[in-house]
Amino acid sequence: MKRVLARILQGTGGNPAGGFVAACLTLLERAYVFIAIVSLLGFIGVVLADVVGRQVFKYPLLVASDLAILFFVWSVMTAAAVGVRLNLHFVMDLVPDFRWAALNAARAYMLDALALAFFVLLTIRSAETTYEGFGRVFPMSGYPIGLAVAALPVAGIGASLFLIERLVRRYRGTIQVDSTAPVIVEDLS
Repeated sequence: MKRVLARILQGTGGNPAGGFVAACLTLLERAYVFIAIVSLLGFIGVVLADVVGRQVFKYPLLVASDLAILFFVWSVMTAAAVGVRLNLHFVMDLVPDFRWAALNAARAYMLDALALAFFVLLTIRSAETTYEGFGRVFPMSGYPIGLAVAALPVAGIGASLFLIERLVRRYRGTIQVDSTAPVIVEDLS
């Protein structure tokens, strides 16, 4: 757990692909980490304030559930985009590892391309939903639902850019696929 947290906070600085684009993506990654941390702290703070208000002061916060949803969605979606870049997300292999490195490389390209297609579709569809969400409001607070739903296209854009970067790095040969394990092995130091 300590290693994963250090890797998230460190980011992918020193990216072997280098260049302006990699620096911009690293900056975007760090912005997403900041948003995720602030949103998580906001979620914890709102829930804690609601519990204290209900139990200690007998005064519930009416907007607490709406704000908790807003903070939770932003923290989960921005953290998911960062997980895509750092390859720290949950993976379930439907296609087993092959004995030949060429087949493993083809499988890795295919899985990244499918993930990219998913995130592009998520971005497009959730952008439409976000637009519609600004016409609807949370029941207790009156805040537009689009504020919470906007996290999906924002995360989708980041995850798509990070997957494009991964595909380019894989094509350039800066990411190797280990032939004995179904995970991508890359040195981020």
